[in-house]
Amino acid sequence: MNFVKINALFLFLFSWATEIVSSSPLEKESLKRYVQPIINLVEQEVLHDVLQATKQGNEKFLVYFDPSKKEWLFLINYNLEVLPSAPDKMLIDSVVNIKNHNNIETSKDNLKIYACTYKIHLMPKNKKDIPIIVEKLLSDQEFLELFTHMKIWTPKFKTFPAKDDKGNVLPIMVIYPKAVGRKGLKSMGELKPADFVECKENAQKCLNRVYELTTEIEGMNIVPRYNFNIAENGLVYAAQGNADTKNRLNAKKLDIELGDVFDAHKNYAYLNEKIYDVKIVEPGAFELSKPALSTNSKTNIEPALELDWIDEKLPELRKQLMELEKRFK
Repeated sequence: MNFVKINALFLFLFSWATEIVSSSPLEKESLKRYVQPIINLVEQEVLHDVLQATKQGNEKFLVYFDPSKKEWLFLINYNLEVLPSAPDKMLIDSVVNIKNHNNIETSKDNLKIYACTYKIHLMPKNKKDIPIIVEKLLSDQEFLELFTHMKIWTPKFKTFPAKDDKGNVLPIMVIYPKAVGRKGLKSMGELKPADFVECKENAQKCLNRVYELTTEIEGMNIVPRYNFNIAENGLVYAAQGNADTKNRLNAKKLDIELGDVFDAHKNYAYLNEKIYDVKIVEPGAFELSKPALSTNSKTNIEPALELDWIDEKLPELRKQLMELEKRFK
């Protein structure tokens, strides 16, 4: 049985790598960028369980590392389009214009577009719960229709949880809800002000499902940077916009300050409803609601497989994977 599992994992990696080489725009020169980190991390405590949780196959998900953010494991949902966030310039210019009483209506509209960027953050207390969460989420069809991608803490961070260069706590898992249903957009900056309603509805649906699927997971009760608490178990948090932008605002490196733009009473998780006395939205319009646990929220997902067997077979598995790497050099 153990041998079968190992070969299944090997075949998964082999078919996944072959798919990248044969049909992805990454082409051969980028193969090592994605395969080598996967090979190196198989022997660490998180990744092989996460790979097991993505057993649906490479036609649905791409798991990879980005060299510019090498500590994070990224997981892309092939079924939905991943849209880059609206540019910071849209946010900053809009707030500065409002401050200077220029183009106020256009600036308000642009802020509603920027507000479409929601993120859901998870802070499990135990590392072993990361692949369990991944398996629960990726085994749920409703969730698969609501998220575009996620990024996941790995042992490359050295600490659990990790911190940014300002000393702020980073989330363990980041989930990006889909913005809108229509296709053909190249970035969130191409959205329309009227899209905000759909963006928020999708983010709320995604948050609700994440909350329902993870109620049995213990959280560490540590609030990640610029987030607002959602669940009593200290696991689920939510935020709007980009934390790195908030860091720059907090450092007063721009023409405006963090509190001018984001709500200090909500730990700067959401945009202010009123900026420089100019009303942007109705009270509470930006904030996601705490989900109510539905009566049919239980899932039929089996617990994550015990993978202690991999310790015994690791040398053999590592040898097979290294052969795979050599084959595609």
